[in-house]
Amino acid sequence: SFFRFRQDALTNIVKHAKATNVEVKWSRLDGRLSLSVADDGVGFPDTRSDGRGHIGMRERFMMLNGEVQIQSRVPSGLIVAASIPDGEK
Repeated sequence: SFFRFRQDALTNIVKHAKATNVEVKWSRLDGRLSLSVADDGVGFPDTRSDGRGHIGMRERFMMLNGEVQIQSRVPSGLIVAASIPDGEK
């Protein structure tokens, strides 16, 4: 799921963002594994009106008790982040 998430996020950046920089970051914090992809492109005007790609991302992670967050960056760009429970006790 993380591989496909990263693939979709990077494809969206190439197709739509007109970004010059992209940052992909893994983290493990508070019992969750997370992957975020941030860019400095044109952004996404309204994160409440997800396209089909973002809906697919959300659905994949919901099946894993995870979540996907989409956040506009100021002054431009976007961050998409996916996380799931770590599973390690």
